[in-house]
Amino acid sequence: MKDLGNGEYQETGVAITSRYQSSGIGKEVSFLMLDYVFNTLKGEKFICECMENNVKSKGLIKLLGFKLFDTYSTVSYYDNLKHVIECYYLDKETYFGFINR
Repeated sequence: MKDLGNGEYQETGVAITSRYQSSGIGKEVSFLMLDYVFNTLKGEKFICECMENNVKSKGLIKLLGFKLFDTYSTVSYYDNLKHVIECYYLDKETYFGFINR
């Protein structure tokens, strides 16, 4: 996790091997990360990114209440292909509203 200053934090990458995808591990890791940012660090905003075509990540991001705020293109060093990256944020008010419903 990266501290961007002014109460903003950004995840630096979460990967769940295909064997454990759809098992709830990603959701649990996300809840733990968000709890740490908003309750322990007293953060104001959490930012995450995912590739435009990563349906599972986007589903979890939207389930957690994140909102899309930017996109950009980059060439991946894994496959040397161009990918569109979507940037999302979650503010503390939305987070606390989500966990208290």
